[in-house]
Amino acid sequence: MEVQLGKGPTDSAIGKGSRYDQRTWPRARLRVCVLERGRPRAEGITLSISFIVRTFNSMATIEACVSSIRAQNLDQELIIVDSGSIDGTREYAEVVADQYVSMPRADFSYGKSLNLGMMAATNAVCALLSSHCTIPRSNYADVAVSLHTNERVAATNGARYDAIGREIAGTHFETKWIGGLGFSHHSATVSRKVWEQFPYNERLGASEDKEWARRVLASGNRVIAFDPRLYVDNRHRRAQGIKALHRRGLREAEAEALLSPELAESPFWNFLRAWATDLPSPRRYPYPGYLVHPKRIVELYGRYQGFRNVARGRGVD
Repeated sequence: MEVQLGKGPTDSAIGKGSRYDQRTWPRARLRVCVLERGRPRAEGITLSISFIVRTFNSMATIEACVSSIRAQNLDQELIIVDSGSIDGTREYAEVVADQYVSMPRADFSYGKSLNLGMMAATNAVCALLSSHCTIPRSNYADVAVSLHTNERVAATNGARYDAIGREIAGTHFETKWIGGLGFSHHSATVSRKVWEQFPYNERLGASEDKEWARRVLASGNRVIAFDPRLYVDNRHRRAQGIKALHRRGLREAEAEALLSPELAESPFWNFLRAWATDLPSPRRYPYPGYLVHPKRIVELYGRYQGFRNVARGRGVD
């Protein structure tokens, strides 16, 4: 079923927490194909969580990703949002997904694809999962849904260590944005009610997750729950090659500098500071190993270029 979708709010409203008519937005300006296919649903079953998976030429990893979703203890709805795959991902997704959403590659942004997935979701709790990731625990959905019974919880994320490397015991609730544990959409759950008030910024080339978290926490009455039971490995970020890692660092830095212009004031000194002090916790290697790690240097150099582009007025939005 292909549908022509209606007009949404102006771009200036997107990313400011404005409410909107969810019957027409955020599907504005797109022709979207929604196919309700996939596994049969037993009569009377009430789905408790919606999984939203973004894909683009993801055949190498999506089968394992979907298998880990279907292995969850709770009943679930699977929504796959594809942005122009040509490697068989589309055909696979049309068969396995409960809802398949297609968007043109030229219209892609992380925020836009997430808004489309959230729009299609039918449950109060939505899990956002990269097609490169697999969930290691069958009770991931149980834990996330239980955390969302607290109405203040806007979202959840997995974390095993705090900002200074101490192992997290239990659940940590972040009440304001300090960048400590971060917030990542490679694996997260989001309250659909909160998303309706704070839709994703569609104009950013990257870091839509962190920008969203800042807005939500700034509202003053929401928290993000970090729990080690929700941890999902995101090493795929560095497994896609040097060029992809450089591009990712550049896009994220441009997006972050557009949100926080002070980051672009001293790109070179920011690069040196991050190179010398911005290290993972706990460390897997001795300190000198991080200083010469090639992938880390490539990613940091991409971030330096992104900050410099914004400083020179060439940043993309």
